[in-house]
Amino acid sequence: MAKFQILLADQEEDYISLLELRLLEHFGDVADIQLISDMGYFQTFFETPQKLDLLIINQALYIPELARHSIKAVIRLSESPVEIQRDAEGCVLYKYTGVKEFFDELAPYL
Repeated sequence: MAKFQILLADQEEDYISLLELRLLEHFGDVADIQLISDMGYFQTFFETPQKLDLLIINQALYIPELARHSIKAVIRLSESPVEIQRDAEGCVLYKYTGVKEFFDELAPYL
């Protein structure tokens, strides 16, 4: 069985490293998890077509051009507190949402 492809993209390395650790604890058996904190590499990475099951990205980094890639769901992380906003692509979620609520939002995509 192929593993889910998850990409974490945020310039705050401490945050995405901790998030990666949490995801590995919960989904390490069924998912390949990558993280990108360098924006030069982010641009290079998306110059070629990508296929992802889930993109978890800082909302400030999300650009419309990402829609040309094969990404099943996108969770955009907001720097300021917001109510969860769901749309056809995925959702907008407050970046510092509690772990339980965060994983509750991930469940439908994995």
